[in-house]
Amino acid sequence: MKEEIQKRHNIAIETSLKAGNDLLRFFRKELNVNKKENTGFVTAADILSSSIIFETISTAFPDDGYVCEEREVDKESKNGFVWLVDPLDGTTNFIRGNSDFSVSICLALENVPVMGIVYAPYRNELYWASVENGAWAEYNFYNFKRKLRVTNTKELHNSVIEFPGGIEIIHRAKKEIELIRMFYPGIRLRVSESAALTLCKVAAGEVDAYIHPSEKPHDYAAGSVIVREAGGTVANYLNDSLNIRKRGLLASNETLHQKIVSLLNGNRLGSIDYWLEEKG
Repeated sequence: MKEEIQKRHNIAIETSLKAGNDLLRFFRKELNVNKKENTGFVTAADILSSSIIFETISTAFPDDGYVCEEREVDKESKNGFVWLVDPLDGTTNFIRGNSDFSVSICLALENVPVMGIVYAPYRNELYWASVENGAWAEYNFYNFKRKLRVTNTKELHNSVIEFPGGIEIIHRAKKEIELIRMFYPGIRLRVSESAALTLCKVAAGEVDAYIHPSEKPHDYAAGSVIVREAGGTVANYLNDSLNIRKRGLLASNETLHQKIVSLLNGNRLGSIDYWLEEKG
């Protein structure tokens, strides 16, 4: 099985670099931007990146399943392997000329993420991890590679926590933000527009935790592997085991993870019944 994962890892690295470099052809150029039916935007850059990744992976591994943000129909798996792809994570940043965007590719086996790759092409930073092989980053502008490790921050009042951007998502996370600020008024909260890159920040020790109550699996799957292999803890929002068929995300080091879960689930504002009622 490790050999099968490694073969897919090599292809995923190759296609992430190609797709990412093609994204740069559109970056800070005039773009036609279309609004999605639900929320968010899509551009020709998203579509091109999606096409490159799908054609490469489906040709190399025709029996693998495939789920992608820009594809309307999921491809069913015949062998237990499923790819979860966001061809342009951080589309809003991309449209506005902000360099915080990436290509995110994950491989799951029986619904459990086992390999993740995130490539930030403008920064020329490549993050990757697979089960039992650690998490790594290549900072190619500096010809530098390092093994990633989450922070050892033990107290919430000393931590930096990121939440997702977007009006709809911030509204859904409003109670979480209010609860944390109520108990820890000095805590540093930030807004992120790229789930994949924020998870890489958690893995690299640049951010202590990331909380997202409704993130879609293809947004967080790759980053979740990178965080776990960097020694972090990742679970669904109500502290269920992470599964690509569920939504919601909490990523941090183990100590902070337990404290955040206790905070969110230890009183009425954080009770499971309350969250299920409020979040639908």
